Amino acid sequence: MTKYVLDTNIVSYILKKDSQVIKKFRQVNDNGDLCIIPAVVFYEIARGLLSIGATSKIREFNKLCYQFGINEISVVAWKEAAEIYAILRKSGKIIEDSDILIAAFCIVNNCILVTNNTRHFEVVDNLQYVNWKV
Repeated sequence: MTKYVLDTNIVSYILKKDSQVIKKFRQVNDNGDLCIIPAVVFYEIARGLLSIGATSKIREFNKLCYQFGINEISVVAWKEAAEIYAILRKSGKIIEDSDILIAAFCIVNNCILVTNNTRHFEVVDNLQYVNWKV
């Protein structure tokens, strides 16, 4: 079974009913693979929807979260994130903290990240990612 971590932009596409992403999402489910929403993605989506008062989208998002659950970030992933940050800082290729946390979550849990922001993540070593928007 393959484990896919949904990045914030992919969850947004699902909520917007993007046909291309929904098709890939259904293929993954039909294959018996697993989709995962890490806590940091939950936070990013929830804060955005709450800040604009998107009540119906909040309900849809809550249903999606109920279906997949929210996965906490372990201490091991926090340590991995700190190491990623240090490496990126030294190389001058720093990315957002939330992206570092998502990448670390994927690495320590042996998951493939699904994102449309591949350029954010291409600087992270040992991270597998795919783009469902291509």
